[in-house]
Amino acid sequence: MKIFNVLILLLIFGCNTAEKNIAKKTEVIDMSSGYPIWKMKKNGIDFKFALNTKNDTVKVWTTDKEFITPEGYKIGSEFKDIENIVKSELYEESGNGFFIKLNSGWELSFCEGKTCTDNEPSKNSKVKWIRRK
Repeated sequence: MKIFNVLILLLIFGCNTAEKNIAKKTEVIDMSSGYPIWKMKKNGIDFKFALNTKNDTVKVWTTDKEFITPEGYKIGSEFKDIENIVKSELYEESGNGFFIKLNSGWELSFCEGKTCTDNEPSKNSKVKWIRRK
């Protein structure tokens, strides 16, 4: 079943038969889901993902600066450079961060202060990670 979920992830990110895509389980637990974190590299981009007890993918995320969303955002993009209509989608997950859901399904993630939700992102806040649930 784990192999099946990894194959689903590969379909999400596209398949390149010349590249080996090997998922490796880490010893770290994802704080927001409570499930183990897996690592995978696809097209030279490092991704992490969490699988639940039924081996379903709970979420996928990256902090790799080379990853660019279809909308053109990446790690380090500043809040002031995000379109206002997209900013209107900002929401908070208590203690986890602020997020903006994009049309592509990816979410831009901001961590503000010690709790990641001490205050809303300012104009100079930067995208810390990009995820998909």
